Amino acid sequence: MERVTALASLRNSRSAHPNLYRARNRKPSWAEVIRMAGDRTAILFDELRNRLGELGDVSEELRFQGSGEGWTPHYRLGRATLCVVHLAPATMEASVCR
Repeated sequence: MERVTALASLRNSRSAHPNLYRARNRKPSWAEVIRMAGDRTAILFDELRNRLGELGDVSEELRFQGSGEGWTPHYRLGRATLCVVHLAPATMEASVCR
């Protein structure tokens, strides 16, 4: 996977916290992942999810990316990964893949 460009980035300079769900043996629920990001970021994430859903037949899954990144949302269209979203408190970044 090659990171091409960031779709969206929202950072709070006071927040230096990484993804709180970094243990392979503890897969969080979608609600936990979204709640971790905070209210403002959750709204933006919901908008991103809705836009990706408009593409049709897009699959969404939480995948473990190693102890550094933890559990991250992945969006696929068929076998191709469209993007990976990185959520942390007050932070959302999406990397578009090609």
